[in-house]
Amino acid sequence: MIAVPLSFLSGAFFPVRDAVVLGDFFGHPLGLTDLSPWTHTTKALVGMLTFGKSFSDVQWNIFMQVGLTTVLFLAGIALFSRRRLAAQR
Repeated sequence: MIAVPLSFLSGAFFPVRDAVVLGDFFGHPLGLTDLSPWTHTTKALVGMLTFGKSFSDVQWNIFMQVGLTTVLFLAGIALFSRRRLAAQR
């Protein structure tokens, strides 16, 4: 229920263009769909497997993927500890 809609939103099946560009982030345009780590994963995989880009070409996408995944993981830990662990105290 979660993976398929996220795959569509990340552009894994069909290319997705950003309707809203939030600005430039270290010389890279940051759009609304770029706030998802799955989008950066898809861009890195398509770049390397389809277009033959090197690791240094997709290094930004991999950095953003790791960073956004870390943020989501920490947010999940914080929400879980507030909702579930607070009830047990």
